[in-house]
Amino acid sequence: MNSRLTVNYGLRWEPYLNGRLLNNHVTHFNMADFLANVHSTIYPNAPAGTLFPGDPGFNTGGRPNQTAWLNFAPRFSVAWDPNGSGKTLIRGSWGMFYDMPHTLFYYNYSAEPLWGESITLTAPPGGFANPWLGYPGGNPFPTSQNPNTPYPTAGYYETVPLNVQNTYVEQWNLTLQRQVASAWLFKASYLGNNTIHLWTDQEMNPAVYVPGNCVAGQYGLTKPGPCSSLANTQARRLLTQLNPSQGPYYAQLEYLDDGGTGSYNALILSAEHRLSNHFSMLANYTYSHCIGDPQTTELSVPIYTNPANRRFDRGNCSSVDVRHNFNLSAVIQSPRYSSRVFQWIAGGWQLAPIVGVHTGSYFTISTGADNALNGITPQRPNQLLADPYCADRTYTCWLNGHAFGVPANGTLGTLGSNSLVGPGYFDVDLALTRRFPVKEKQYVEIRAEVFNIENRVNFLNPSNPGLVGNASGSALNSSNFGKILSDVSPRIMQFAIKYAF
Repeated sequence: MNSRLTVNYGLRWEPYLNGRLLNNHVTHFNMADFLANVHSTIYPNAPAGTLFPGDPGFNTGGRPNQTAWLNFAPRFSVAWDPNGSGKTLIRGSWGMFYDMPHTLFYYNYSAEPLWGESITLTAPPGGFANPWLGYPGGNPFPTSQNPNTPYPTAGYYETVPLNVQNTYVEQWNLTLQRQVASAWLFKASYLGNNTIHLWTDQEMNPAVYVPGNCVAGQYGLTKPGPCSSLANTQARRLLTQLNPSQGPYYAQLEYLDDGGTGSYNALILSAEHRLSNHFSMLANYTYSHCIGDPQTTELSVPIYTNPANRRFDRGNCSSVDVRHNFNLSAVIQSPRYSSRVFQWIAGGWQLAPIVGVHTGSYFTISTGADNALNGITPQRPNQLLADPYCADRTYTCWLNGHAFGVPANGTLGTLGSNSLVGPGYFDVDLALTRRFPVKEKQYVEIRAEVFNIENRVNFLNPSNPGLVGNASGSALNSSNFGKILSDVSPRIMQFAIKYAF
């Protein structure tokens, strides 16, 4: 714009065509058709509500969804020298960036009937000797797909909105840079982003918890007893309750929910000293926070445990939410001495430290059971104590097992998603080198390097060893509970001699 102001702007067009599944091995579920007992015209024996390519309402060319043509991503940035001295600079930018699913994101369409490779039976009445006893139509193998082929019950299905919204990120930053003297540069930056239409996996056919006791014949019971148990999960699924004739054909029905969001905000401070006066240095500190809804990397299993509320599993970003992060690297050189003896003894040395310090990342734990009896795992426990950590946090005890309890049947735990923080990290690496000149363009270099010079033990987050209730059912088993998984930074020392010319 002028000698002190630079502006960049642009627009990216990024239509989303999606991949086409060969042999039309893709389906779409329509709830209105399911409730009205409308069947596919391509495969009439498929359960009501499941459409195949070519059916009315599912003309996508063998893709899970329609092509999205209107994905436009603008971006804008500005750099301003407020006083024209070249020593103070203000930078700012904003942009939109679309995401693309990886090639195998829809791989699990391959598990659908009839081309799917498996059928799961829970406690078949004939046992291993006769597993298909009582199964509608008997043994379904070998299978062949044609309009007259019968479909199995309890099949796995997945579906995608026909006009699915692509995930995109709005990213922005504002930076103030200031040069001090001839060698120092200081920066203060605010960095943020907002993720829109984060893809996650919602269970459309959860088991409905029915309290109390029921008589034989209700919800698949063969004798009077509790209405809800793990044994009758399939009989209690939502679609079976809505349409008893067609619902039993569905077990898991995974729906691509494109309504998730996430955000990241950070303050970044840095100081840089360019090589002069025998040393250079770069140090930075980041204070940040990442929060978001659960996300999926493959449409396969439900991601959030309450199928009616994705926000129930909203929390700190797993593994990547590190609140405080400090790094420092430097190179310190010995001065050049006029005395040949001093130069031979003390000259030519170089010391290079690297320091890394950061707080722990966030994680969650599970009960290892379907306490809500909704057919969705893993589920989180109840938090019974305000402080869930051991009094003395060590590698043998990080979490207090008595701080967590098993939820009552039909309920979800109160522990927040990724609300627990793991151990922090501290590491110092050091390199010491010395050069001995041989000729004008030749020298011998001796190098000694130490990684983790203190031999400090840095641990990963605690493991989750399949938590179970104790005899009273009120607290989780504290035996081997919350132990740190492993050391990730042993001390390593190495020495080298190099001849260069």
